[in-house]
Formats: sequence, C-alpha cells, structure tokens
Amino acid sequence: MGLFVVASSVSGGSSGAFQGTEADLTRFLDIRHKKLILRVFSNSNHESHAGMRHLLKGFRWVTLLVSAVILWLFGAGCMDELQAHGGWSAPVIAEQFIYVGTTDGRVIKIDAETGVPDGSWNFLGGGRTVGTIYGSPVVTEDMLYGTGYRCQGKKCEGLIFAVDVHTGLEHWSVALATELIASVAVTEDLVLVGTSRIGDEDDSADGYLYALKTGLNANALERIAWRFPVNGKIWGSPTVANDVAYFGSLDGVFHAVSLRDEERFIGAPETRELWRFESGFAMVSTPLIHDRKIYVGDLGNSIIALDMHSRMSDSSGRTLDLNREWRFDAGGWIWASPVLDNSVLYVSTLSGNVHALDSNSGAQLWSRPAVIEGQIVGTPVLFSVGKTRALAVPSGLDDVWVVSAVDGRDLGEFSTNGGVKASPTLRNDVVYVHTLDDELYLFSAPNFGKKSCWNLRDGSDCDQ
Repeated sequence: MGLFVVASSVSGGSSGAFQGTEADLTRFLDIRHKKLILRVFSNSNHESHAGMRHLLKGFRWVTLLVSAVILWLFGAGCMDELQAHGGWSAPVIAEQFIYVGTTDGRVIKIDAETGVPDGSWNFLGGGRTVGTIYGSPVVTEDMLYGTGYRCQGKKCEGLIFAVDVHTGLEHWSVALATELIASVAVTEDLVLVGTSRIGDEDDSADGYLYALKTGLNANALERIAWRFPVNGKIWGSPTVANDVAYFGSLDGVFHAVSLRDEERFIGAPETRELWRFESGFAMVSTPLIHDRKIYVGDLGNSIIALDMHSRMSDSSGRTLDLNREWRFDAGGWIWASPVLDNSVLYVSTLSGNVHALDSNSGAQLWSRPAVIEGQIVGTPVLFSVGKTRALAVPSGLDDVWVVSAVDGRDLGEFSTNGGVKASPTLRNDVVYVHTLDDELYLFSAPNFGKKSCWNLRDGSDCDQ
C-alpha cells in the first residue's frame, strides 16, 4: 500500500500535511464524516506533481482549498522509499548550554551565549546517527533522552537513547521497528514515548505508549517496563501529572494512563487506562495541563478543555461536562500545544491563525484571530517587548512572527532564511530558533535583531 501525502488549507492560509497509508488516511481525516475537501498526492519525487489526483470530491466546506504540498515525510525518489526530513526539534536549554536535534540524526551541544557548537561533545561516541529527529531532547541533571528513526519502504527502525549530558556518550538505547515522531516524557523512573505499529510483530497494535526504565543497571530485556496499546499511531508527546500520562492518538482518542507501579497492572498493561475521551478526530497536539484542566487540540479544528474530575465520572467518554468543560472551533487543524498566560489561552492552527480564549469558558477575547503566513506547528513562546506581552510564533513558511499577546497585532518578526516548525526558546532576552534548514539563530528579544546564526550540519557561520 502506498504512502499518501495530503495538503490542505483554509482559504487565505497555508498548507497542512499528512503522511501515511490509506487506512491511516481514513482515520486521520475522518473521511466517513466528509468534513474536508482534499487533494491526495501519490508518492513521487518532490520536483514533480504529475502524481496528483483527486481522491475525494464533492464534500462540503468549499472554502477549504488545496494548496502547496509540504513533503515532510516524503520519498527521495523510489515509490517504496521513505526519507523523513525532521527539523522540528526545539532548542532545549540546560545551564549554559543548548541541545538540539538535527535533520541528519545527531544532537548538537551549543554554547548558549555565543551559539557556537561544542566540538568536544561526542554524541553516541561520534560518527553515529539515529536517522531523523523530530522530537526535542529532554535534559535532566546528568542525562539527555531523545528519539530518532529511519525508514525504507514500510520498514522503519527507531531508536530511543539516553546519553551523558556532559560527554554525549551513550548510557543505553532501545531499538524499535517503528516511527518515533514525538518527544519523550521523563519521570524519575520512566522514559515515556509514543510509537506507531511495531513492524516486526504480526499482532502489533496500531500504536503503543512505551514505558522504559531510566536506571543504568537494567539490561536490554528489563529496560521495557510495560507498553500500553492503542488503536492509532501516537504522534504527540505525553504530558505527565500526578503519576498519570495524558496523550492523544490518530484514532481520535485521548487517553489518561496510570504510571503507578501496582500489582494489579502486572501482565495487564491495558488496564492502566483510567479514562478516555473520544474526540472523533486525530489528535497530535501535546496537551497542556493546569490546575486539573487539560487543554488539547485535534485535527477536527477543535481545542478542547477537559476537567479531570468530570472525566472520571463520564462513563461514555464522549460527553463534555458543560459546567466545567468546553470545545472551541479554531477554524483549522491544531498541531501546536496551546499556551496559557494567567487566564488567557492562546491557540494556534495549521492555517496560520492564533486565537486568544478565556481558559475558563473558551470565549474569544479578540475580535478576530491574529494571522501569519505559514503553518504553525511549533508552540509559540511568550516574551516581553518593552512593556508589551508578545508571542513569538514560528511559521513553517518563513520567519518567526511576533504578535501582541494583548490584541493580536502584528509587531514584526525574527527574520530567518527558512521555515520554522520547531518551537522557539527564550533565555535571558535571547530567542533561539531552529529552522528546517538546520540553522540555529540567536535573536535579541527586545529589538528582534539577529545576534548570530550557525549551520548545525557543519558548524559554520550562516553568513559565510
């Protein structure tokens, strides 16, 4: 079965994309409900659109127009070859250093003041890569955790790794025959990662939440503590609160899974689920949790506020408690995590819109959304421009846009030479931006000026 890439956009916006098999496509777009007009491109080289064909016609929402294809997980030529691109890894700051995953499967350590890569940091012992890295690394006091994967045809090889944060040398790794898209989540005892189907298992579920032991003394067989099966791929990162992992999957289900080490779960990992909520649309957004409220987006254009207490009492898994929960139609697919500032929730869409909502009621606070050119995949970051609160919003097309957090006005941009799907990172009035071309920019937050730029592939200055 071939690989499909789908491009869509709301009129005036820019494109969103999907990659997967025909079965994945059906679940991803919820075709049964005929909510979208789409063009589907069969896999071909990305210099030719000769393979374009209409698969779905006559659906409503005529304002949903087909535009350019974003070939983010696209074959390099042959119909049965798949080469991921990556470039979505956000810069992660720990003490005076930055760590970022590159498109060629390395994690680079960088001086946070100068932006210069640290040549003495020897990732995985040097000369070794992990395919393509989409997720951001997670850094603890002594360890760095991350994932990468590579595919040929239907065969994928993923690697979950733990390396010494000071030297880059490997402490342990676990190989899985699957795609690894999202960032890991790390607790004191566990590394959590979502997967797709395990390719070398005939009876594999469509996806799993894996729990790996962080301890250095576990052998390869003992490293996997348990895995929780789901009926869809997991492309979003789990969020952990009070020993519970919260995450969505491509089958449109949001899960709450216990992480507790209890005897009743031994040999029955599927019983770890405390509750679920059925959105009806694929969920790839990493949830935001605050004060027993969960905010998560889906690919049915909705941002949903779930209340933990209400979820435990809803046996159907489909009904919102309208006294405590709400759903808002954002008018576009939601990939980026929402951002909360006091009681204001900022929601970004793949169609380039940013909404400001009351986090308690879901009511709109701006008369109209802020609009940028390009997909918003990475989560925006809040910062201050003088006395004005602002959002740095990454565009998959070009630049990081700056909009007022008060009213959505366009305040300018951090100018890059390429698209940005990684979340920007803020430290000491410096904004760090990783582009799809593997360039790391350092900008002055107060005036948007470029401080430096480094090519992560070869360590050279971008301007040379």
